[in-house]
Amino acid sequence: MNLQKLFILISLTFQLSAVGQNNQNTGIKMCFFNLDSLNMQCLMFTEIDQEIQKVSKEAEKKIQTKQKEIDEWSEKWGALGNLLSSEQVIYEQEAVAIQNAAMEFEIKVQEELLMKQEVLMNIYARFLAYYTKQYAKNNGFDAVIAYQFGQNIWYYNAKFDCTNELVKIMNEDYKKGLRPYE
Repeated sequence: MNLQKLFILISLTFQLSAVGQNNQNTGIKMCFFNLDSLNMQCLMFTEIDQEIQKVSKEAEKKIQTKQKEIDEWSEKWGALGNLLSSEQVIYEQEAVAIQNAAMEFEIKVQEELLMKQEVLMNIYARFLAYYTKQYAKNNGFDAVIAYQFGQNIWYYNAKFDCTNELVKIMNEDYKKGLRPYE
C-alpha cells in the first residue's frame, strides 16, 4: 500500500512539473487573492455576514417562542397534579402531537434559514466572480486563484497577490451603489 501511495505521489509530481513547463511555454499569467483577508475587508461580505447573523437570530427566536409555548403547555398539565387515567391518555396524545409539530416547525425554520443563507452567499459569489474576472481582464491575467491558509497553496510570490487591489475596486463600486454582477 505504501508503494501505491509513493507511485501516486510520483505521478502527481510529474503531472505538476508538466503543467509548470506548459505554463512557462504558454506564458500563462496568474494572480492570487487571500479569500479570508478579502472577506474581512470587503464591505459587501460584511453586510452579507451581518444579514446572515440577523436571519439566524430571527430563526433562533422563532424556535425559542415555540419552545416557550411547549413549556407553557407542560406547566398547564403539571399544575393539575396527579392525572386520572383518562387525563393521562389525553396528555400523552397531546404530548406526541406537540413534539411532532415542534420537530416539523424546527425543520421548517432551519430549511428557511439555509435557503436565505444560500441566496445571500450566491449573491456574494456572483459579486466576487464578476470582480475577479474584470480584474483579470483589465490587468492581463489568465487566471485569478483564491487561497486560504492551509489549503493548496503554501507559498506564492507576494508580487502575485492581488487581494488589496481587488478589495479596493470592489469596495469603491459597492460604496457607489454599483451592482454590475446582478
